[in-house]
Amino acid sequence: MTTRSQTGNLKPRTFSDFKLYSTQYPLQALSSTVTPLAPTSYRQAALLPDWCVAMREEYDALLANETWKLCPRPVDHNVVGNKWVYKVKQTSTGEVDRFKARLVALGFAQEEEDVYMEQPKGFVNSEFPDYVCKLNKSLYGLKQAPRAWFMRLSQTLLEFGFLSSPVDASLFVYHKGHIHLFILIYVDDILLQAIFSASKQVVTLLAYIFDIQVHWGSSSTYQDGWGKTASSPCTTGLKLSTHVAKRVLCYLKGTIDLGLWYTKGEQTLQAFCDSDWAGNPDDRRSTTGYGVFFGSCLISWTAKKQSVVARSSTEAEYRALTITTAELYWIRMLLKELHISLPTAPTIWCDNSGALALASNPVFHARTKHIEVDFHFIREKVANRDIFL
Repeated sequence: MTTRSQTGNLKPRTFSDFKLYSTQYPLQALSSTVTPLAPTSYRQAALLPDWCVAMREEYDALLANETWKLCPRPVDHNVVGNKWVYKVKQTSTGEVDRFKARLVALGFAQEEEDVYMEQPKGFVNSEFPDYVCKLNKSLYGLKQAPRAWFMRLSQTLLEFGFLSSPVDASLFVYHKGHIHLFILIYVDDILLQAIFSASKQVVTLLAYIFDIQVHWGSSSTYQDGWGKTASSPCTTGLKLSTHVAKRVLCYLKGTIDLGLWYTKGEQTLQAFCDSDWAGNPDDRRSTTGYGVFFGSCLISWTAKKQSVVARSSTEAEYRALTITTAELYWIRMLLKELHISLPTAPTIWCDNSGALALASNPVFHARTKHIEVDFHFIREKVANRDIFL
């Protein structure tokens, strides 16, 4: 394992979050540069009226929801702390939408018992300043908070007649007559799509979601991705240079108007996969890469280091082929759940003849006996003509 003391980067360094704006919208780009920064502490937020209002709204909402009740500080129970987290919510054009404040419990100190929490800063009850909050419901930061939110939302959708997809637990479908509804959940973001078969009309509410900005055209869809914080890598002997960072920014500037286009076309599913061999100089592991296309639209892609060392380039390509098959087969089941039928079986393109022969030949050779059994499931898919190579 490589430590930061070995690389010389004792203090983690990050590049600030950034956004790239097309020159087609210069005024919007200019307005985004003066977007107020979110405070990092309650002391800073308490001096700003907008954030005081945001904290008050959050606090009132928690009280209205009966999230906790005040009680004397327990002697035999742990009391967790809390903090305010601030974020400037923006529209798809980069303009300020609202100021959002969240009260987050410090769940790392939580134990398997009733949860008691300190009163939030700025809202300590003047009559009972020594009391603590006994939580009746889950709060941001607690270990069970994500699951509690998902279970509550799932229960509500099921009561409305939605069905949970067996392919993806975060996908809920509703079919009744000519109406088809699809709801996709990602944390606290919800994507809704409605299809009315009678009129062949598709209603979409997608404009900006999952940090992706979407533009709709007459025959295609275009999406922009926004930059995220880049942490300093931890590699032995690596020297971080601002010159390298400037080259990356030059590349981003030159590709600012590029994005992913999604157009209507043939409903075919195909994938392209590749792998190097022992490309990592530290552990000699190979890197797998693939891209999955639905028609002419790229819908899934990855580049990931393999979990074991491959003894040959054929083995490395074979593992990449198997990983691609698993992804392709899952997408095929997902499309079936969305009532999208494929005219032909999916196709995988691979440039290694040895890997193709190994996937088509069920015989175990001396040089491939060590490959894990789960990687050989591609042979079954090829034999059943579920996948074409």
